[in-house]
Order: sequence, then C-alpha cells, then structure tokens
Amino acid sequence: MQNKFCPRCGAKIENNEKYCSKCGTSLSANNTNDDVKKVLNSDFMQMVKRDYFSYQGRLNRKPYFWRSLLIMFLEMICYIVFDSVEDDDLFSVSLLLISIVIFVACVIADLMLDIRRLHDVNKSGWFILLTIIPAVTPFFYLYLFLMPGTDGNNQYGENPLAL
Repeated sequence: MQNKFCPRCGAKIENNEKYCSKCGTSLSANNTNDDVKKVLNSDFMQMVKRDYFSYQGRLNRKPYFWRSLLIMFLEMICYIVFDSVEDDDLFSVSLLLISIVIFVACVIADLMLDIRRLHDVNKSGWFILLTIIPAVTPFFYLYLFLMPGTDGNNQYGENPLAL
C-alpha cells in the first residue's frame, strides 16, 4: 500500500479520509476546482491582472513601451494565425478560437495600458476615445510614448518613478 500525503501541508493521510486531520484540506479525488483557483490566485496571475488589466494608477514611459511591445508581438502572432487558418478541421478552428481569445485579451490590456499612461500625464482615461479618429491616432500614440509624466503625485496616484 502506498502512503498518501496532504497536497497542502504534507501530513500523512490515513485510508479513506475525506479531509486532512492537520489542516482540513479536502482530499477528494477531483480537486480540479482547487487547482484552477490556485492558478488564478497565483502571484503571476495577480501580477498580470495588476500590470495589464487595471486602469487605476499611473504608468511611466519605459514600462509602457515594453509592455506595449509585448502586446504588439502577441497581436502579430494572432494575425499570423488568423491569416494562416484555411481548413475547417477541428484543430484549425480550435487554434482560431484560442487566438481570438488571446487577441481580445491583448486589445483590452492595450487599452488599460493606454489609460494608465494617460493618467501619468495627468489626463483622463476618456482621452483614449481620440483613437477613434484615424488621423489623430498616430499623434496620440506619439504623445504617449514621448511625453514625460507629471512630476510628483497627481490626481491619479503617486509618481511611479518615486516608488
């Protein structure tokens, strides 16, 4: 007979126990929900939520540039997948759906980065609506990449360079 141990605290588990006697963790065979919760609450996922999917706070030029570059790279990969999928087989459709989800996540993350960058130059996030006008869009992004943030604290938070 093989010894079983609690996945959370490592305590030895006796036969047919449903909960760990030391920490109370559920020992059911199907803990997939717990695994999903662990992944979603991991430090990496919290960092992604905070750095890419939050519109609150400020973001200075350097992280804005590098994060935007990463998002552009992921979007280009999605464009390549969109262009290359021609068959109607299950793999191609699955690949297309996954790339659509990734693309939508990239667009949302890009908007959040833009809003936080606008906050750094002490502008409202609503200025992002200027990108609807095609003639304004290149100048808007040039402004975001080149304009230094406001010195000190502003209404959107502390200076990110001072942190």
